[in-house]
Amino acid sequence: MKKILVINANGFQGKAIAQESLKAGYEVRGLVRNLPEEKLEGLEYVIGDLNDEESLSSAFQGIDGVVLQFPMAFDENVLSKYVDNIVKAANKSEVSHIVYNSGSIVLNEQEIYGLRNTAQMIESLLREANLPITFLHPRVYLDNLAAPWSVPMMFAQGILVYPIPGNLPISWISHIDLGRFVVAAFGKPELIGESIEIGGPSITGNEIAEVISEVIGQPVNYIAASPDDFEANISPMFGERLAKGISNIYRHLEANPSTYDFDAKEYEKLGVKPMEFKQWAQNVPWKMLNEIFSK
Repeated sequence: MKKILVINANGFQGKAIAQESLKAGYEVRGLVRNLPEEKLEGLEYVIGDLNDEESLSSAFQGIDGVVLQFPMAFDENVLSKYVDNIVKAANKSEVSHIVYNSGSIVLNEQEIYGLRNTAQMIESLLREANLPITFLHPRVYLDNLAAPWSVPMMFAQGILVYPIPGNLPISWISHIDLGRFVVAAFGKPELIGESIEIGGPSITGNEIAEVISEVIGQPVNYIAASPDDFEANISPMFGERLAKGISNIYRHLEANPSTYDFDAKEYEKLGVKPMEFKQWAQNVPWKMLNEIFSK
């Protein structure tokens, strides 16, 4: 495999995947809606849209592998259309391997807390299409901790608020390691058709706060928010439907904690050793982010 296409290469996850793919020596094409102000060196940008079959078909031409990921829309009509366009574009191409990043855990339930389980719907549609796909299911992203809604509170109030119980160990994953898992999957075509749970070393919220305190040089205390409060806080930013869909992940986690901590043998088949939390935290420019987000 020589050339891969990264869908949504402007997103945080897509950009990290593109960077790791370039590091691994692949030629990388990135599908974006709009060209970014700061382009990733070495990345071939193409304009396209998941809602536009023609642009997708064009982007798939000359490509050996595709990194597929969908926006968190929680709208079954929109997402089913996206899947349909992807399937049509793939069938018109010579793509031999697709690595699908589900973006979160994929549950078997058709509905979760009154909202259609679109993650399960997407995966079912992709399997029905019989494409050469390796399915990757990440857990909670470490990069959520370095977000505009969390960093300023760490510095101004000395608190880290997140909707997970403080003493609950779960598997977290960084965007960098997500990219490494994707690259590894392309090197293992024998895993096509498999679903692989990916994550990193288990750690609790309280332990996370201790490490961040050490790294930024000031005390940070972990506070577990309820999923309802979390939803209320992010609704103005994301909208009610998206906020509910995101918060439902944490409602499920609260009710089924063991689902979010799993045997590392799941992802060891990809041959990737995820970074420890402290290593990740030491590479985050916390003070710079605080200056940016506090403006």
